[in-house]
Parts: sequence; C-alpha cells; structure tokens
Amino acid sequence: MRILIEFLLYEMCSSNGMKGSAQPIMDELFTRQTATGKFNQRFFSSLNPEDVNLIKIHNQNKVIQDVCLRFKIARIRMKISYMAY
Repeated sequence: MRILIEFLLYEMCSSNGMKGSAQPIMDELFTRQTATGKFNQRFFSSLNPEDVNLIKIHNQNKVIQDVCLRFKIARIRMKISYMAY
C-alpha cells in the first residue's frame, strides 16, 4: 500500500490528492533556495541546467517524502482510534 501511495504522489505531483498541488510548494522551495544571500545567487547562476534540474528533483523527493510521512502518521492514528473505540 505504501508503494502505491508513493507512486501516485510522484506521478500526480500531489500533496493533498489533487493533481499538481505540490508544484507551488516545490516552486516556493526553489525560489527560497535561490533568493537567500549573495552566495546562493552566485552559486545558482553558475550552475548548468542539468544541475538545476537535479536540485528540483531533490526538492520534489523531499516534499513527497514529507507527504508520505504524514500519511503514515494518519494511518497510525486511525489504528489507535479504532483500538480505543
């Protein structure tokens, strides 16, 4: 089940079940990385497009892993609630 959820989140680029809902989060994360400090601006301006793409993929993985963690926590909470009932 976990593998299916991760696959759907990656393919749909989703953070809440709607297709493309994680894209604004990833764009904001990339903007924050490139906009903070003169060092980061010089660093990102010297990168080639392949490296920038790798950074964006890393950001996508980070966001999707956070969403998967929230799903795992919700599943555990549901089990605890059912057992308490």
